[in-house]
Amino acid sequence: MSYQENNTPLQQNAGTLRPVTLRVRIVLGLILTFFALVGIRLAQIQVVDSQKYRSIAQKQYQAKVDLPAARGTLTDRNGAMIASNTSLVSYAADPKLAADDARAIARRFSKLFGKPAAYYLEKLRSDSRFVWLERLVSVSSLKKIDPREFDGLVVRYEPKRLYHEESNRSLTPTSMVSRDASSFSAMGSAVPGRRSIFPGSSL
Repeated sequence: MSYQENNTPLQQNAGTLRPVTLRVRIVLGLILTFFALVGIRLAQIQVVDSQKYRSIAQKQYQAKVDLPAARGTLTDRNGAMIASNTSLVSYAADPKLAADDARAIARRFSKLFGKPAAYYLEKLRSDSRFVWLERLVSVSSLKKIDPREFDGLVVRYEPKRLYHEESNRSLTPTSMVSRDASSFSAMGSAVPGRRSIFPGSSL
Protein backbone atom coordinates (compact mmCIF):
# COMPACT_ATOMS: atom_id res chain seq x y z
CA MET A 1 0.00 0.00 0.00
CA SER A 2 1.41 3.32 -1.02
CA TYR A 3 1.78 6.44 1.14
CA GLN A 4 -0.85 8.28 -0.90
CA GLU A 5 -3.40 5.56 -0.30
CA ASN A 6 -2.76 5.67 3.51
CA ASN A 7 -3.44 9.48 3.62
CA THR A 8 -6.73 9.33 1.71
CA PRO A 9 -9.01 8.69 4.81
CA LEU A 10 -7.30 11.52 6.74
CA GLN A 11 -7.93 13.94 3.91
CA GLN A 12 -11.58 12.89 3.75
CA ASN A 13 -12.00 13.39 7.55
CA ALA A 14 -10.38 16.81 7.36
CA GLY A 15 -12.76 17.75 4.59
CA THR A 16 -15.80 16.82 6.66
CA LEU A 17 -14.50 18.62 9.81
CA ARG A 18 -14.09 21.98 8.08
CA PRO A 19 -17.87 22.66 7.65
CA VAL A 20 -18.51 21.59 11.26
CA THR A 21 -15.80 23.92 12.58
CA LEU A 22 -17.18 26.75 10.47
CA ARG A 23 -20.70 26.25 11.83
CA VAL A 24 -19.39 26.21 15.41
CA ARG A 25 -17.54 29.47 14.81
CA ILE A 26 -20.67 31.06 13.34
CA VAL A 27 -22.77 29.98 16.33
CA LEU A 28 -20.15 31.29 18.77
CA GLY A 29 -19.99 34.55 16.86
CA LEU A 30 -23.77 34.94 17.04
CA ILE A 31 -23.76 34.23 20.80
CA LEU A 32 -21.00 36.78 21.38
CA THR A 33 -22.84 39.32 19.25
CA PHE A 34 -26.03 38.74 21.26
CA PHE A 35 -24.30 39.30 24.60
CA ALA A 36 -22.54 42.36 23.22
CA LEU A 37 -25.89 43.86 22.19
CA VAL A 38 -27.35 43.07 25.62
CA GLY A 39 -24.38 44.78 27.29
CA ILE A 40 -24.74 47.85 25.09
CA ARG A 41 -28.47 48.04 25.85
CA LEU A 42 -27.85 47.74 29.60
CA ALA A 43 -25.27 50.50 29.43
CA GLN A 44 -27.74 52.69 27.55
CA ILE A 45 -30.49 52.11 30.14
CA GLN A 46 -28.35 52.42 33.26
CA VAL A 47 -25.97 55.18 32.13
CA VAL A 48 -27.19 57.13 29.11
CA ASP A 49 -30.96 57.08 29.78
CA SER A 50 -30.85 56.60 33.55
CA GLN A 51 -32.55 59.93 34.31
CA LYS A 52 -35.40 59.16 31.93
CA TYR A 53 -36.17 55.80 33.52
CA ARG A 54 -35.73 57.23 37.01
CA SER A 55 -38.41 59.80 36.23
CA ILE A 56 -40.72 57.09 34.91
CA ALA A 57 -40.20 55.06 38.09
CA GLN A 58 -40.88 58.07 40.34
CA LYS A 59 -44.20 58.71 38.60
CA GLN A 60 -45.27 55.24 39.72
CA TYR A 61 -45.14 56.15 43.40
CA GLN A 62 -44.99 59.96 43.62
CA ALA A 63 -47.71 62.51 43.00
CA LYS A 64 -47.74 66.27 43.37
CA VAL A 65 -50.60 67.27 45.65
CA ASP A 66 -51.73 70.87 46.04
CA LEU A 67 -51.93 72.05 49.65
CA PRO A 68 -54.70 74.62 50.04
CA ALA A 69 -54.15 77.63 52.27
CA ALA A 70 -55.17 77.34 55.91
CA ARG A 71 -56.70 80.75 56.60
CA GLY A 72 -58.36 82.35 59.57
CA THR A 73 -61.93 83.55 59.83
CA LEU A 74 -62.79 87.05 58.62
CA THR A 75 -65.43 89.41 59.94
CA ASP A 76 -66.48 92.88 58.95
CA ARG A 77 -66.38 95.89 61.28
CA ASN A 78 -69.79 94.94 62.65
CA GLY A 79 -68.65 91.44 63.54
CA ALA A 80 -70.58 89.74 60.73
CA MET A 81 -68.83 86.71 59.26
CA ILE A 82 -67.26 87.27 55.84
CA ALA A 83 -65.32 84.04 55.43
CA SER A 84 -64.71 80.97 57.52
CA ASN A 85 -63.26 77.48 57.18
CA THR A 86 -64.60 73.98 57.26
CA SER A 87 -62.85 70.63 57.05
CA LEU A 88 -63.50 68.14 54.27
CA VAL A 89 -61.91 64.81 53.45
CA SER A 90 -60.45 63.34 50.28
CA TYR A 91 -59.94 59.64 49.58
CA ALA A 92 -56.98 58.23 47.66
CA ALA A 93 -55.53 54.77 47.17
CA ASP A 94 -52.42 52.89 46.16
CA PRO A 95 -53.77 50.48 43.51
CA LYS A 96 -50.98 48.00 44.13
CA LEU A 97 -51.65 47.76 47.87
CA ALA A 98 -55.43 47.91 47.41
CA ALA A 99 -55.55 45.19 44.74
CA ASP A 100 -57.02 42.52 47.02
CA ASP A 101 -59.72 44.87 48.35
CA ALA A 102 -60.42 46.67 45.06
CA ARG A 103 -63.91 45.23 44.54
CA ALA A 104 -64.95 45.80 48.14
CA ILE A 105 -63.68 49.39 48.04
CA ALA A 106 -65.49 50.03 44.74
CA ARG A 107 -68.79 48.68 46.12
CA ARG A 108 -68.51 50.72 49.30
CA PHE A 109 -67.70 53.97 47.47
CA SER A 110 -70.39 53.33 44.86
CA LYS A 111 -73.03 52.87 47.55
CA LEU A 112 -71.93 55.98 49.44
CA PHE A 113 -71.27 58.45 46.59
CA GLY A 114 -73.68 57.15 43.94
CA LYS A 115 -71.15 56.52 41.17
CA PRO A 116 -70.88 53.15 39.36
CA ALA A 117 -68.57 50.61 40.97
CA ALA A 118 -66.81 50.30 37.58
CA TYR A 119 -65.71 53.95 37.94
CA TYR A 120 -63.74 53.14 41.09
CA LEU A 121 -62.51 49.78 39.78
CA GLU A 122 -60.98 51.50 36.76
CA LYS A 123 -59.04 53.81 39.06
CA LEU A 124 -57.98 50.97 41.36
CA ARG A 125 -56.60 49.03 38.39
CA SER A 126 -54.38 51.89 37.30
CA ASP A 127 -50.65 51.37 36.80
CA SER A 128 -49.99 54.39 39.00
CA ARG A 129 -49.16 54.04 42.69
CA PHE A 130 -51.48 56.92 43.64
CA VAL A 131 -55.03 57.71 42.49
CA TRP A 132 -57.75 59.97 43.87
CA LEU A 133 -61.06 58.23 44.48
CA GLU A 134 -63.05 61.19 45.84
CA ARG A 135 -62.08 64.79 46.54
CA LEU A 136 -63.45 67.21 49.13
CA VAL A 137 -66.40 65.25 50.48
CA SER A 138 -68.15 65.52 53.83
CA VAL A 139 -66.35 64.34 56.94
CA SER A 140 -69.50 62.39 57.81
CA SER A 141 -68.54 59.87 55.12
CA LEU A 142 -65.89 58.57 57.52
CA LYS A 143 -68.70 56.98 59.53
CA LYS A 144 -69.26 54.55 56.64
CA ILE A 145 -65.68 54.21 55.36
CA ASP A 146 -63.00 53.14 57.79
CA PRO A 147 -59.59 53.45 56.09
CA ARG A 148 -58.19 50.82 58.47
CA GLU A 149 -60.59 48.32 56.97
CA PHE A 150 -58.97 48.37 53.52
CA ASP A 151 -55.31 48.07 52.59
CA GLY A 152 -53.95 50.89 50.45
CA LEU A 153 -56.79 53.34 51.21
CA VAL A 154 -55.71 56.84 52.28
CA VAL A 155 -57.78 59.62 53.86
CA ARG A 156 -56.63 63.23 53.75
CA TYR A 157 -58.24 66.10 55.64
CA GLU A 158 -58.42 69.33 53.65
CA PRO A 159 -59.58 72.82 54.67
CA LYS A 160 -62.30 74.44 52.60
CA ARG A 161 -62.88 78.19 52.46
CA LEU A 162 -66.48 79.29 52.94
CA TYR A 163 -67.61 82.77 51.88
CA HIS A 164 -70.76 84.18 53.44
CA GLU A 165 -72.61 86.02 50.70
CA GLU A 166 -75.13 87.66 53.01
CA SER A 167 -72.32 89.54 54.75
CA ASN A 168 -70.65 90.39 51.46
CA ARG A 169 -73.81 92.11 50.17
CA SER A 170 -73.75 94.50 53.08
CA LEU A 171 -70.21 95.64 52.37
CA THR A 172 -69.60 98.84 50.45
CA PRO A 173 -67.40 98.62 47.29
CA THR A 174 -64.55 100.39 49.05
CA SER A 175 -64.52 97.89 51.89
CA MET A 176 -64.57 94.79 49.64
CA VAL A 177 -61.25 92.98 49.52
CA SER A 178 -60.19 90.56 46.79
CA ARG A 179 -60.38 86.91 47.79
CA ASP A 180 -57.16 85.82 46.16
CA ALA A 181 -54.02 85.12 48.16
CA SER A 182 -52.12 88.10 46.70
CA SER A 183 -54.38 90.61 48.48
CA PHE A 184 -54.50 88.74 51.76
CA SER A 185 -52.05 91.19 53.31
CA ALA A 186 -54.75 93.85 53.03
CA MET A 187 -57.11 91.55 54.91
CA GLY A 188 -54.49 91.00 57.57
CA SER A 189 -54.19 94.71 58.16
CA ALA A 190 -57.96 95.07 58.36
CA VAL A 191 -58.27 92.22 60.85
CA PRO A 192 -55.42 92.29 63.38
CA GLY A 193 -53.99 88.95 64.37
CA ARG A 194 -55.26 87.13 61.24
CA ARG A 195 -52.58 85.75 58.96
CA SER A 196 -52.65 83.59 55.87
CA ILE A 197 -50.59 80.54 55.02
CA PHE A 198 -50.36 80.62 51.26
CA PRO A 199 -51.17 77.54 49.17
CA GLY A 200 -48.35 75.25 48.22
CA SER A 201 -47.74 71.67 47.13
CA SER A 202 -46.30 68.49 48.52
CA LEU A 203 -44.98 65.19 47.17
